[in-house]
Amino acid sequence: MPVEHDGQMDIDWQPVDHYPAAAREMIARRTTAPASYETYYGLAEPPFALSPTPRFAFRSGSYATAVDEVRRALDRREGFIVITGEVGTGKSLLCRAAMQDSGPNTFVSLILDPCVTAEELLAQVLSDFGVLDRDTRSPRRVVPAPLHQLIVVLQRFLTSLAPLGGRAVVIIDEAQHLHPVLLEQLRLWSNLDGDGPPLLQIVLSGQPELDVLLGRPEMRQVRQRVSRRVQLTGLKPEEVAEYIDHRLSVARGPENTRAPRPAGMLTQGEFWRIRFATSAIRRVAALSQGVPRLINLLADRSLEVGCERQARTIDARVVREAARRLNLQPAGIPRVQMQMAAAAAVVLLLVGGVSWKAIAQRSQSDEAPQTPAAVAAPAPQPPEISTLDVRDSVNVTIATLRSEQRAAAVAAQLVEAGFPAFTRRHPDGVSHQVIVGPYASPEEAAAAQRALEAQGVSGTTVRLENTMAGGV
Repeated sequence: MPVEHDGQMDIDWQPVDHYPAAAREMIARRTTAPASYETYYGLAEPPFALSPTPRFAFRSGSYATAVDEVRRALDRREGFIVITGEVGTGKSLLCRAAMQDSGPNTFVSLILDPCVTAEELLAQVLSDFGVLDRDTRSPRRVVPAPLHQLIVVLQRFLTSLAPLGGRAVVIIDEAQHLHPVLLEQLRLWSNLDGDGPPLLQIVLSGQPELDVLLGRPEMRQVRQRVSRRVQLTGLKPEEVAEYIDHRLSVARGPENTRAPRPAGMLTQGEFWRIRFATSAIRRVAALSQGVPRLINLLADRSLEVGCERQARTIDARVVREAARRLNLQPAGIPRVQMQMAAAAAVVLLLVGGVSWKAIAQRSQSDEAPQTPAAVAAPAPQPPEISTLDVRDSVNVTIATLRSEQRAAAVAAQLVEAGFPAFTRRHPDGVSHQVIVGPYASPEEAAAAQRALEAQGVSGTTVRLENTMAGGV
């Protein structure tokens, strides 16, 4: 018991053996549990960090093609190279990989913040080339070096590269934020080479908005200088498993499996059984839509959840919990955005006068004649699947049609209105189902069902499905 002496408190500590059984068990778990999932799973470093590290680069079909295209363009001394891709597809990683591939006679400048003035940009470039002392471009300077003086320095530097067989490369990430005036300046700087192949090569990497920027009428001179365009896309579903295995393999390290393991860490035999189950891979692929950054987020959080549960296999339930913590919905869309999309769909239905009931009835009538009693009857329930698991995903079945084209048309209408719809073959092997989902809980699916019914889509069915059994 605590005892007070002269205003200070002494604590009479009891041996752990005297603690209640529940307290001793909790202390044992806290003592033996690893500090991080890297320790528990025997990883030398986090395998799914968001920082663009070239060592972790995975040569997917899209990435391998883009890397080869950029390398070929640089080797051929092409002037302007444009790389575009959606957020998280690996553009920054590609830029850093291009920097690593440069030879000893290549000077590279990587610009990560394009929201600067022409003077600041050129000062950064010359500093990266080693021509300009970094102190001369310090933000503390009240009056920066005039642009014309910096251009003279650049021209002299490029001229000195010619007899050495050297070249200079400027890589601008997030180039969709470049001001049109700055793009025109880049074009003018590329003219400083004189005759012969370009000594200054410019790589513009950005989101699809970069194409919109270059498509402006005043950008026609810059647009004509672009000799190669490269587009990055997400991973294909069959590449997601290879991507995850690749990053885990790199993160293990060459000697990691032979090092002694702390208490609570998996043994060497157990270590090699750590894997993502097929159901987990499907769930990650569906939630991320193949976007590497979203795959990294989901896989990293899944390993964290798996460590908490002392799991040797990451299954779909672990990924579902990771998605819940990240507030991710199907297609990698945050739940708030999904709710906004649903609200927008309701507005579209009310304002546009779209009748989903008419669409469904028209599609069914095209399939086969029906009696009035059959039309009024509830939609037939698909046959039960013995492997359904309440713990996995929840879908809303809209309709079952014999024509694949009709099913695709109805799904396209739903997607256009903002609902996550898709089609799949019915278990009977003949018909095709129109599905909305998947949702994380029966409550969310029921809310979507009510929203659909309010707009005239009747006869829908909420189904609980297990991705491990081959469902969505």
